[in-house]
Amino acid sequence: SVTAATPTPYAITAGAAVTATSEIKVGGDSFVSGSDMVVTVILKDAQGNLVSGHAELPDAGVAVPNASRKVGALWAETGAGTGVYAATYVATKVSTNQTATLKLEGNTIASNAYAITAGVPAWENSALVVDGERYLLGGVLTVTVTLRDAANNPVTGQQEKLAAGINVRNATLKDAWGDKGDGTYSATYTANSMGDNLKATLTLSGWSQPRESGVYRIVAGSIAGIQVNGHRFDADAGFPSTGFNGAKFTLEVKEGKAADYTWSSSALWVSVNDNGEVSFTGQGTDQRVTLTGTAKNGGGAIEYSFQLKHWFTNKGNQTMTWGEANMTCTLPTVSQLTRGPDERAIDSLWGEWGDLSKYYGGSGFVLDAYWSSEQDGTGSHFLVDLSSGYAYKGSSSGGDTRSFSVVCRQGF
Repeated sequence: SVTAATPTPYAITAGAAVTATSEIKVGGDSFVSGSDMVVTVILKDAQGNLVSGHAELPDAGVAVPNASRKVGALWAETGAGTGVYAATYVATKVSTNQTATLKLEGNTIASNAYAITAGVPAWENSALVVDGERYLLGGVLTVTVTLRDAANNPVTGQQEKLAAGINVRNATLKDAWGDKGDGTYSATYTANSMGDNLKATLTLSGWSQPRESGVYRIVAGSIAGIQVNGHRFDADAGFPSTGFNGAKFTLEVKEGKAADYTWSSSALWVSVNDNGEVSFTGQGTDQRVTLTGTAKNGGGAIEYSFQLKHWFTNKGNQTMTWGEANMTCTLPTVSQLTRGPDERAIDSLWGEWGDLSKYYGGSGFVLDAYWSSEQDGTGSHFLVDLSSGYAYKGSSSGGDTRSFSVVCRQGF
């Protein structure tokens, strides 16, 4: 008889995982930066059998663009023999139409598409700045805010939250907040009250402390003084009370410089340049003159006014005896010309303007003595040196019959 053969048991195990039958999936189609992303891989061999026990394959072969493996997260099979593996990633960089990929033996497959959007603004990556350190009362501040999330992605669309969370001290909103689309926002404010050591602050939900700008000041502009030929007069000194064609002085501005303003004059015979230098360019009058500076940054205007009492003209290089000079015009007194060589003071020509022979080009004044109307007690008349302010007796220089320079005065 023939004895039947005993069957030999056998087993079939899964082959190598291949991309043709395997899968990779991302657990969602949109993620906020900083949030978890669960990525799942199903490994199968060419015949569709599940491939178990090979967590090293997704560990080495999976790439998730703009995301990073969560700290401590490892690729692991979800259950014994399932062939299904999962790991958690953290979304980082804002992006669209991304896919995770699985690479096996040189071949690659892709997951479903996903996008990453910006997270909430993070205090440590955001900033608040103002565009200056000093503003004139009524001037304009430009405030710029940069908002970025924890992964340094720009955060857009936050105008309403900015308007609610920002405080620009001593200023009011002028133009609404604008979103530049790159995480930066700007708005303009009007400085409405004076103050020192001011800061703008921004507080948003989730922040433990506000973001602060640099320190700024809001000040009131005004005329601090007058610089004229090496001397300074206070703004309230009453300068000038005398004048002549070619005279010039410079306005000294408190809290800033004259070039911060656009200047104008109420008189045609007075001009002001961009640096606040005032020039007398024609015949003066007794009308009050007002110089107005309008702040270039939108702040208020400042003014300086004066009214002349005396107007002086001269005969240039022409010299005359006292008699000839006295017949030509009204000669000034000594005190109308000078208060002394060391006294720069209001109400005298040299006292207000200093050395007239050098500083005022084109004015006609020369380096010489000028006749006054006052007698010196010897039958002659006093002379005044308008380069030094020194007055002396005409008799000491030959008397009234000698020729000297002539300055004429018109009183208002």
